[in-house]
Amino acid sequence: MLAVSHQDLGDENAALESFAASRDAVRESLGADHPTYPVSVSNVENSLAKLGRYPEAKEALREVLADRRKLVPPDPRAIAITLSDIAELYEKGEQFATAAARFAEAAEGLSPGDRLRDLMKVRGGRQACARNPGRSLNFVPMSLLAWMRSVRNIVN
Repeated sequence: MLAVSHQDLGDENAALESFAASRDAVRESLGADHPTYPVSVSNVENSLAKLGRYPEAKEALREVLADRRKLVPPDPRAIAITLSDIAELYEKGEQFATAAARFAEAAEGLSPGDRLRDLMKVRGGRQACARNPGRSLNFVPMSLLAWMRSVRNIVN
């Protein structure tokens, strides 16, 4: 994909243009209700976030979330990942209480059969926001024991 090549070359503005063109093409040819449309919007969001355009990125993710919730049948894992991505944008904007609430909502949507990395990401983000309400956060891998406790708490 051309947009990925632009990213590999470090030109995020060109990548954003390509991802936006791809999103528009999917919408025009397949419709906004097609399961691939939220993925194309998510690609635009990723570029916006990399450019530091967080309000626009949050708006794109809200669109992705609404689209994913409309899919029949809905994909709870995809919804949880989108909520987690929204939470990360709030965290970058130092809106820690809102970020923690989105992480909690994401964790509620995950089931025991979901990929463990997703469980760890959501649970780790939620705990990090709760522990550090007043400073910027970096997600640091938890120790194996702490991670196992986190997964057990989500699953149970």
